[in-house]
Amino acid sequence: MRCATTLFTMTLATALAAPAASASPPPPVPWDMAALLSAPPWQETAVVKPLGAQTWGYAGNLNTPELRAADETNGKVKAVFYDGPPYQGKPTKVFAWIGIPTAEPGRRLPGMVLVHGGGGTAYESWVRLWNARGYAAIAMDTVGNIQGLGRNPEGGPGNCGDFAETDKPVPDQWTYHAVSAVILAHSLLRSLPEVDPARIGITGVSWGGFLTCIAAGLDHRFKCVIPIYGCGYLTAASAWIDRIHEQGDKGKAWCALWDPSVYLPKVRTPIYWLAGTNDAAYWMTALNQLARLIRGKHSLSILGDMPHGHGGPGEAPLEISAIAAHYLKDGPALPEFGKLRLQGKALSVKCSYSQELKELTLHYTSASPVDPKALWLTLPIPDVSKGRARCQLPPGTTMAFINAMTAEGLRFSSDILDLSAP
Repeated sequence: MRCATTLFTMTLATALAAPAASASPPPPVPWDMAALLSAPPWQETAVVKPLGAQTWGYAGNLNTPELRAADETNGKVKAVFYDGPPYQGKPTKVFAWIGIPTAEPGRRLPGMVLVHGGGGTAYESWVRLWNARGYAAIAMDTVGNIQGLGRNPEGGPGNCGDFAETDKPVPDQWTYHAVSAVILAHSLLRSLPEVDPARIGITGVSWGGFLTCIAAGLDHRFKCVIPIYGCGYLTAASAWIDRIHEQGDKGKAWCALWDPSVYLPKVRTPIYWLAGTNDAAYWMTALNQLARLIRGKHSLSILGDMPHGHGGPGEAPLEISAIAAHYLKDGPALPEFGKLRLQGKALSVKCSYSQELKELTLHYTSASPVDPKALWLTLPIPDVSKGRARCQLPPGTTMAFINAMTAEGLRFSSDILDLSAP
């Protein structure tokens, strides 16, 4: 999503219910995975020319080392089209930016797949940001557009968030096409001779995080997965609760087929969510439920009242690059939490990290329901011995988590303790 003020139309529900477990098995995967896991035909295009770092768009951050490095990659980012799945019986072309920074002779680069949110497109500046960090990168458009030119005449559907579209054939629905575009972009990137296919991650913002979660459940080739802002259980804790329920059976069918909660149990790759306590689109209750679906490695970075949008809010947090560096460049270790332990009002958790932490803090709310209007408070945790943090929950706490901050200011979170359910 492009900016924090015009991202979506929402109606907050007055009550928050925990997602109910489905008694029926999930629907069969509608994609031809063999086709998606193969590199698509693609070609460079002169329809859109690289603009360089002037497309950056990070307000107040116009002279940083990363920006200067990104500007030096000008000319190494190219606009391309690659083949997507048919739409309404006609072939499609997906628009994307690909950037390959200079590598040492004989060395292949790690890569990142970048998935935009609602109201967005494939952003050249986002590719340059990752190029400046030393990664090959691809950013694809998932709504049938071309950056700067509007509608792609050979694009697929552009109606993300159309919860009534289940009366269309599945191959003509937006989520089908958007997920296809993401996985095909991954297949294209890993086919390039400059790229190490064993070291590719993915990150997506808002609706792009929604797509990232689904893609990660289908495509197990990613080395790390970094969704931004939550992105699932839309009928239980999101900005779209009322819109989905208004659709009746269509809304139920849409969620049964497309909600990320259907696909997240299949994720095999380490997955790290970045989110805010008061995000208006994807709420904390859903984030808690999503994390519990993951059977393997998962972690959270809950960054307080995190703004919602592309650019600085959803692309620039240093936690994102630290996670990618850990998994794709053998970078420094990250803080890790064990399971939360609650005895009465005493909350404790094991936290392991190879260096000394700057601080540990308890974040809690007494709101009910825990929605974007909730007031969150913070307390320091001075009681830390043998790697275990201990604190007392304040009276009336309905939800809480513990944050660890590194010397560099990186924030990583424990699982969420949800006491709001009756």
